[in-house]
Amino acid sequence: MNQINETPATRWVVLAALCLASLTVGCGTSAQLVDMWRDSSYEGAPLENVLVVALARDRLERRVMEDSFVASFGEQGATVTASYQRFPDAPPRPDALKELAAEGECGGVLVLIRAGRDEKEVYVPGYTEKKKVVDYKHWGEYEEHLEVIHHEGYTETQVVVRMKGDLLAGKDGRLLWTGTSEVVDPTSREEFRNAVAKTFSRELLEAELVGRPAS
Repeated sequence: MNQINETPATRWVVLAALCLASLTVGCGTSAQLVDMWRDSSYEGAPLENVLVVALARDRLERRVMEDSFVASFGEQGATVTASYQRFPDAPPRPDALKELAAEGECGGVLVLIRAGRDEKEVYVPGYTEKKKVVDYKHWGEYEEHLEVIHHEGYTETQVVVRMKGDLLAGKDGRLLWTGTSEVVDPTSREEFRNAVAKTFSRELLEAELVGRPAS
């Protein structure tokens, strides 16, 4: 039987390759914050009655985007409102938001807008794995041996889609937080929306800029 000696180095390479493969298969699409700024001088309480405003010309796109953020905040114990519920025809203008804030019905505004789409070349490194091979002989006899298989690295094109979010204080329109999130190779618009909503909502809640109802 042909035998390939197993060393700590080959074990490590195989383990790393298997881990990489499992992560690739098991993880869903996620968004990454690539640019972010926060007003460090803000010492006020977390905003309540936050209105989510998606600046999209298409009515359907606007509604599903705002709904994604409402759902994501809700999963984390916070309540925000989709602007289309109050302004069904088009995103609200600044004067309309000022009126809501003056009436105490809008403590903050989260403004969302797509920030572009581009492509980039990414190199995927190769890896080496060991595979058991069975050679069948006559009369039911067989031999087993290990083969070391090397997978060459390659370059692939990735699509990057971005969204920008601005959190404004309702009482004076002050910019408290701004961030840009990107998603690599989203398989659908829904996947992109959900990934960005999850990232933005988690960041704003952990930063205590958007509040959760008191328990």
